[in-house]
Amino acid sequence: MKLSMDTVIDSLHDSSGYYLREKDNDQCLYSGSRIFRKEIDLSSDWIYIIEANHLMQLTKDQDLSFICVGNLKINIVNDKWNVFVLPEQEDIVFIYESVQNVFNKYNNWIEEINQLIFNKKSLQDIFNKACQHLKNPVALFDNCQGLLMTSGQIFSNKLDSVWSFVMEKGYAFKEPVDTLIKSKLYKKKKPFFYNSPDRHQNINRLIAPVFIEDRFFGVLAMTDLNASFSKAEYDNFRIVQEIMQNAIKFGEDYIVNMDTPWFLHRLVVGKSIDKTIVSYHLGIMGRKTDENFFLWSLSMKNYDHSGDVKIHDYLNHIAGIFQNGIVFHYENTILICDYDLSHYEDAEFFKTIEDFITRTNIKASISLIFNNIFELFYAYKQCQIADEFGENEKYKVNRFTDRYMDYILSIIEKNVRLDVIVFSNIRQINPMNDNGVELLNTLRTHITTGRNFSATAKELNIHRHTVVYRLKKIENLTNIDLDNADGDRLFQYYLSCEILLRNSNKDRKGNA
Repeated sequence: MKLSMDTVIDSLHDSSGYYLREKDNDQCLYSGSRIFRKEIDLSSDWIYIIEANHLMQLTKDQDLSFICVGNLKINIVNDKWNVFVLPEQEDIVFIYESVQNVFNKYNNWIEEINQLIFNKKSLQDIFNKACQHLKNPVALFDNCQGLLMTSGQIFSNKLDSVWSFVMEKGYAFKEPVDTLIKSKLYKKKKPFFYNSPDRHQNINRLIAPVFIEDRFFGVLAMTDLNASFSKAEYDNFRIVQEIMQNAIKFGEDYIVNMDTPWFLHRLVVGKSIDKTIVSYHLGIMGRKTDENFFLWSLSMKNYDHSGDVKIHDYLNHIAGIFQNGIVFHYENTILICDYDLSHYEDAEFFKTIEDFITRTNIKASISLIFNNIFELFYAYKQCQIADEFGENEKYKVNRFTDRYMDYILSIIEKNVRLDVIVFSNIRQINPMNDNGVELLNTLRTHITTGRNFSATAKELNIHRHTVVYRLKKIENLTNIDLDNADGDRLFQYYLSCEILLRNSNKDRKGNA
């Protein structure tokens, strides 16, 4: 990797050294060092270790950089040169080896970081490694100023007011509108020094914008908490900026999508995330972490990457329907955290959704109700199950509750034939004719209603006497005692009904 002269000089720890001629070292980066010899062609890509008497005789009129060993007796050199003098040094080989060791150290360091990125290590691990050459701690913030992570030594009893605020609140304080800082963040894209005109104006800060493929992700920021800022600190901070942009781009911790808030992405895929960060971002949206919600999943039927219409095209329209929800795009799906629980059983609202998905060839599913946003992963998985086991040929919303048993039975079926676990007495009911299906439905419903005759009749939309008649017939056919059956036995009866009805539906569809 290439380093600035300041980074190299800082690593030599020679207090007697000084710049005789200093160029803009932010623009000058070097691949390594070489000992100066008259016969070699000189290049601006290298730092040349040169003795003082040779430098005084040199007449090259080109952009060059030197570390001069020995006391230089002249004060005028070519304006195109970058010259740092070590007046108390005499051993040119020692200085060359010392300088080259700096390059070797940084090259080994960047190789270790690349391995961390390649091996998909956590962004925190990469961040810690990236910051090892910095003297001050660093914080990474997202594009809403929420604190993502820190690295470096932070002692709670030695915090300045900036760090105290960030560590207490979990986010950066809001800056007043400043055209200059906006220009530096979004246009120049380089690290910059900043003192805000507010209560923290006496604290020096160094800020670096983080962009991923020209999209603003957030910022890296530090104060001179442990050590005054130096040119070497600035350059090391610039390297951290490059590393983190690369790590975020190729990593899996955070995604950069304008329609997918990164913290929701982490929750959807089941990754851990600090509760204060989620609380902060939900607060911006007017929500709390412990609010009840259920999840909608909307996706195109028979998704085609080459199709003219994609689910993303409906994002604004869907956001208009779910005005109290959090609507975002994830992969080939639009997800909605719906906080209006009245929608869960609202027939009119479902009619609106089903009319929409009929017109747009979209399939829709909903999860159970959850009591906090940290269960979003489970809600998303439930929607996936509902989509998989739902009747996709019909323009209906697939409820996870309606597909729950199908899913459970499919899992069991992977290990054993379902017929094996049917309670033997229940087999006396024939699921292949209408009468048998009626009896199985009645038994299943009677169990789910807590063996309440009136509730069973209401659920099946039949007379109570019909329920009594059917249950008596079931007891005669199967020789089971529903009144005295315990919970385990009732579950066996219920599961047996589900399996027989499932097999009956399969056979009937196959014969249709």
